[in-house]
Amino acid sequence: MIEDEAYRASTQYRLWSFTASSLDALRQRTNAVASQRVRAAIKRARGSPPNGTNHATSNPSPPETVECLTVKEELKLVGYYSAQAMNLANLCGFPTTVKATAVQYLKRFYLSNSPMTYHPKLIMPCALFLATKTENHYTSLAAFVAKVPKLTADDAIAPELLLVQSLRFTLDVRHPFRGLEGGFMELMAMLQEDRAATSGEGNGVEGDASVMPTDLPLLLRRLPPLNVGEDGAGALATSDDKVLSVSETEMRIQTAHGRAKDVLKTAALLTDAYLVATPAQIWLAALLVVDAPLARFYLRHKTGSHSRPQKPPAATTSDHSSSTSSSSSNSDDNEPDTEINPLTKRLLQTLETLASLLKAAPSSTEPSRGDVQELKRIDKKLFLCSNPEKEGVKGLRSAPAANEARKGENPLLPGREQGPQEDEEEYRNAKKKKRKEERDRGKREGEDVFGGELLK
Repeated sequence: MIEDEAYRASTQYRLWSFTASSLDALRQRTNAVASQRVRAAIKRARGSPPNGTNHATSNPSPPETVECLTVKEELKLVGYYSAQAMNLANLCGFPTTVKATAVQYLKRFYLSNSPMTYHPKLIMPCALFLATKTENHYTSLAAFVAKVPKLTADDAIAPELLLVQSLRFTLDVRHPFRGLEGGFMELMAMLQEDRAATSGEGNGVEGDASVMPTDLPLLLRRLPPLNVGEDGAGALATSDDKVLSVSETEMRIQTAHGRAKDVLKTAALLTDAYLVATPAQIWLAALLVVDAPLARFYLRHKTGSHSRPQKPPAATTSDHSSSTSSSSSNSDDNEPDTEINPLTKRLLQTLETLASLLKAAPSSTEPSRGDVQELKRIDKKLFLCSNPEKEGVKGLRSAPAANEARKGENPLLPGREQGPQEDEEEYRNAKKKKRKEERDRGKREGEDVFGGELLK
């Protein structure tokens, strides 16, 4: 079975891959359902006697006029807590895979839930702790809680059942990091092939003129150089077009590898890249952001779209070799899209769209001053439109026993609105009933250890 077929069989592709339009429609639907339930919950809260200071009860606006969060505001809030999850993972010293998995758990959770129902600050620590378990990075609960200020052990694990249910019990996340490492090793292997065929330190072929480098390493060394800006994005240079030495090309590949990894650690996590693209597309798009000629070369190599360069004449001087190689480089790398095969052209279009998404992502996990003001406004708005029946998630930890007491009723089914106080009360009653049954059963078994009385 080829790799594409293996990925298509994964839960990430079957359950968590969307088109841009379907992803937007799903978020719109989730927001509409949550807004409807929030208004109904606020209406019920106002109709019942006040038990304390509830922000929804103190709101003078009628339930019908409660201004709920928009999809854009929800995305802004979830994006902020995704960045905070990354910062928290760095604080705890967790590896990149744990950090990336936690962010994806958070994003997937809010595809079927709204921040108006469950605040992201309650779900985020649980998602990070769950990621340490699914990514096989053992961290005790006590050690995790000790590193996070104002977090209790109950807060960290209380939403776990709800989180896993919302993830549909599919905890596997496919990341693009291994694909990037494989592509990097493949490019470096090409240079090793070239180093074995030539002395590899000049612009042309040194030593025996009959020993020629293979086509692919020569094409790789003929790629146009880059002018790399402060943001790490590569742009074609306007001068100094020459054939790079093996050492220079190796340095270029290593630089592109490091910059692409940085893109995967930040921009890929802060955008919807995981939800709209495959891991292979994500790392190729990251490479396209930092070194477009190198990414195009690799893609053409994998799809068989490289033209075979003519064998250059033996080098008499370095200047003659450089000019000959440069003309071949311009004719090959600047090849119009109409001359490449349809598969390569279609993949390039997909990767360029994804690269634009990665470029638009914030370069830092810290919000700007304008973002801070916007987040404060959204948080104030959320304070007035959050579901009063879902203010806490501590009762969710006892959901299995509570579900048994409800005789199989699913608390996540549409139309059910039940607060955490009711969940805890049902759990306590179910627990008392279970203990009583165990005591009665133990008493009966203790009295009947040797069987019944013998008949006379």
